[in-house]
Amino acid sequence: MEKIIFCDFDGTITKNDTVDEFLDKFATQEWVKIESLWQNGEIGSDECLKRQIDCVKDVTIEEIYDFLDGVEIDNSFVNFCDFIKHKGIDLIVLSDGFDLFIDYIFKKLKLNLRFFSNSLVYKQGKLYLDFPYKESTCLVSSGMCKCKIVEQYSNKKFIYYIGNGRSDFCPVRLADFIFSKGELSKFSFEKGYNFYNFNSFSEIRDLIYEHLLNGCFV
Repeated sequence: MEKIIFCDFDGTITKNDTVDEFLDKFATQEWVKIESLWQNGEIGSDECLKRQIDCVKDVTIEEIYDFLDGVEIDNSFVNFCDFIKHKGIDLIVLSDGFDLFIDYIFKKLKLNLRFFSNSLVYKQGKLYLDFPYKESTCLVSSGMCKCKIVEQYSNKKFIYYIGNGRSDFCPVRLADFIFSKGELSKFSFEKGYNFYNFNSFSEIRDLIYEHLLNGCFV
């Protein structure tokens, strides 16, 4: 059976959530209260992000790029990408974050990866947010419906899902095996899903290698 990997970005590929760090640096503290509304299920991530971006009053594109230059990623992620490319496994990155951030970071790392995310555009001193992959039928009102992309591209393949947080709760139900950390590990345990709590992509690489070789994750 063919394999495919769907992978979250913020807090999974990156060591920390780039959106939260960006807001903490450039937005008014109102963004924290808005975050609580989302975490409590009172608003969807689309409404949450729109309100939070409105809290960013004054930032230049140079400041954004300087910020992104300081974002740390998992030390073994680039090697992991080389490994799965060699094995012929497709990797699709899914993010309820911003394409402006992801595109900049991937280009810096010289990675040509397919990704789907919300759109953030800087124009004439202002940030404009759009949700090109929003679905009106999304069960959790996400800005980017990860489930829809998984359904569209999995095509009866064995699905590995890699993630860490709330935006992954919905799509992991479609996965055959989950590599998780943080909130997603707790959620996967409570739901009885097949998962492995990982610390780095080097662990995931070794486990996928074992699965390809022997058909198990031992």
